[in-house]
Amino acid sequence: MKRRIINGSVLSIADSDDKILFSMEERVSGNSFIIRLKGDIQTEVAKDFEDEIMAILSVSKKSVCCNPVCDRVVCRRLVFDLSLVTYISSTALHTFLKYQNIVDNIEKGSMVICNPSQAVLDMLNETGFTDILDVVTDYDISEDENE
Repeated sequence: MKRRIINGSVLSIADSDDKILFSMEERVSGNSFIIRLKGDIQTEVAKDFEDEIMAILSVSKKSVCCNPVCDRVVCRRLVFDLSLVTYISSTALHTFLKYQNIVDNIEKGSMVICNPSQAVLDMLNETGFTDILDVVTDYDISEDENE
C-alpha cells in the first residue's frame, strides 16, 4: 500500500515500508508553474504520478491554475523539471502527453520538460517523445521569473 507524505511544498509517495518512491515539489515562478520531480517513476507509481499532477491543476481555456500553491494565480507555462529523476517508465511518460493536450487547449499555453537526467533523456529519445514534446536540456528556470 502506498501513502502520501506532505512536507511543506514537497509531496512524496512512499511504499508500505516508508521508502520514498518519488517526490514532487511545485512552485510558481513568473508566468510558470514548475513541478520538480525526484526519484524513480516506475510503472507501479505512474497512476499516482498522474493523479497527483491532475489534482493540483485546475484548467480553463486561458490558464493553468495551481490551486494549492498559487491560490488562483494564473500560469500559462507548465514546466516539469526532471533533473532529479533517475528513471521514468514509458507508462509515466505517456502522462506527459495528457498534460500536453491540456496545455494545448489553453490560450498561449506551453509546456516544457526541462533538464532531464541522461537516463531520462535517453528514454525520451528512444520513445520519440523528443519529437512530440518540448524537451530542453539546458533550461534556465530562473528565466521564468522575468516573464
